[in-house]
Amino acid sequence: MRGTLAIYGGEEVRDVDGCERDKERAFKVNAEAVRHIVRVSRVVEAYLVHVSTDYVFDGERGNYREYDVPNPINYYGLSKLVGEGYALSYDDSLVVRTSGVFKHKGFPVFVYKALKEGKEVHAFKGYYSPISAKLLANAIKELIEMRRTGIINVAGERVSRYELALKIAEMYGLDKSKVREVDEVKGWVAKRPLDSSLDISKAKGLLSMDFYSLEENLKYMVIK
Repeated sequence: MRGTLAIYGGEEVRDVDGCERDKERAFKVNAEAVRHIVRVSRVVEAYLVHVSTDYVFDGERGNYREYDVPNPINYYGLSKLVGEGYALSYDDSLVVRTSGVFKHKGFPVFVYKALKEGKEVHAFKGYYSPISAKLLANAIKELIEMRRTGIINVAGERVSRYELALKIAEMYGLDKSKVREVDEVKGWVAKRPLDSSLDISKAKGLLSMDFYSLEENLKYMVIK
């Protein structure tokens, strides 16, 4: 039986500003590494699953479908798009585009901890489709069992980071007045898409589980 070879977030460079500062490393890990894995996959006839990002899009309109034309505005998105190209050059491959993955790290955890400590949260007004690592992994497992190929968006509901911060405050009884909506976050190096949300209609039609509900995803936020 042919094996399964999966690339998950742990192997990639996901620090958006870090990719802008060190483009050579970003390209090696997010793009060149995929090319080498594709070469090995061909030899051993493995089924390849590559996890990509909503940042392959420019964020001009949001609700991006699988077949929409990518146009990254930062180097992280560009390096991931090149990686996608390498993965898709192999017929027996699946590219899963996702957004704002979180578990014990990520924006939702940052918001919870900051509000819990009584700190002010500056939340970017841009939209995305955050998903917990737990539900993303479950969805990918189901897609692997189907042995799907091509591109599939697996992400959560469309929400702005500001709206998400307010939702977390509401869920945990924290002070909403500490949440401030901002056009950009101080210290950012790379540009961020204004609306990188993903259309998940295709995945909804394929998967039996609820992977997209915001409240369901926030249940899997891990606070340490």
